[in-house]
Amino acid sequence: MNRKKTYQLPMLTMQAGTSGAVAVVDVTGVIGWDDAQCLEFADKLKAAANQGASSITLRVNSPGGDVFSALSMYDAIRSCKMPVRAEVHGLAASAASLLCMAADTVAMSESAKFMVHQPYAGVWGNPDEIMNYAAMLIKEREKMFGIYGEKCGKSWEQVSNDHKASVYYSAAEAIAYGFVDEVIHDDESAGNGEDEEEEEENAGDEDDESTSTAETGNNDEENDESPTGEEGEDEDEETAPAAGMTGSRLNLKNAAGTICMRIFGLTGSGKKKDPLKALKTQNSRLAAMNKGLKAQVAKLKAAQDQQASITEQLVEKQVTARLAALNIPASDLPSATETEMTAPAQTVALPASREEFMALSVDDRLAVTSAHPEAVKKWL
Repeated sequence: MNRKKTYQLPMLTMQAGTSGAVAVVDVTGVIGWDDAQCLEFADKLKAAANQGASSITLRVNSPGGDVFSALSMYDAIRSCKMPVRAEVHGLAASAASLLCMAADTVAMSESAKFMVHQPYAGVWGNPDEIMNYAAMLIKEREKMFGIYGEKCGKSWEQVSNDHKASVYYSAAEAIAYGFVDEVIHDDESAGNGEDEEEEEENAGDEDDESTSTAETGNNDEENDESPTGEEGEDEDEETAPAAGMTGSRLNLKNAAGTICMRIFGLTGSGKKKDPLKALKTQNSRLAAMNKGLKAQVAKLKAAQDQQASITEQLVEKQVTARLAALNIPASDLPSATETEMTAPAQTVALPASREEFMALSVDDRLAVTSAHPEAVKKWL
């Protein structure tokens, strides 16, 4: 008898933001091995739009799981019609880090970890089945690293070479590599993407009615009945003078904000963003990138020093071999101070044959070699 899986969609958390309601969707625990989880996730994204959300925040804390389930959730995020922000709290590893790449913005708390590695699998069967499974796994690896590379601006080959083993990134390291866009500092709220100070300035007389929960399938009636008119206040937020600000100070603030938004490419996106927050985010990202560049410079210097040491050893080995071919012991070579002295100008005759050259004393052979290097080379 066939049994059909059924599930009940949990509550969808809605929070107030400066640009409208924000739907919060949690991605926790192991991903996959259950069709209901992927269906539930996709239904939550649809429910967010039905309940009047203007954006979605994914709160991710997961060790990963099934890559195919993660790709299903990745596709659901990419097909979402509203802005999606992924926030990593704790851990986003393996398949969990992969689905974060579908978000428009990826943020990460200072204490969190972001892990990337090649796909893992266990297989049982005959040799042909195992080889076929390995070939499929290689294709999935290319697809996964292609997704990571698209986010980071790198080729999948480079991402693959950088992750032959599991790599755990801190927030600063993940920003430097390109996986993450911004850091969530300890003084920021973990529940949504807005600062607490912004909520205090813009929420004024808002009360707990701004945060509510609604089951899937509900209409927007509750939002329509809101007596505070929050959506209208958000739309006029940029033009309405702040409390205690004169007209000139307000114009100066708006002008500075416009300049900052143009500098960091925030115009034309259709989303309201605080320019000061954008500046803070960009500063954090530049600081992380600078830290990563310093680490790369240190590695390059160490590699150069190692290469110089290897080159010195090779040169010494080749010189010793050449001296041995000339029957000149290394102990007979002049010291460094002696070689720095200017030798008197004199003409050294080239022997007529190799036998005459080999019959010369060590000093004479060195003098002939210095005066006629190309001719002596034929006798070696």
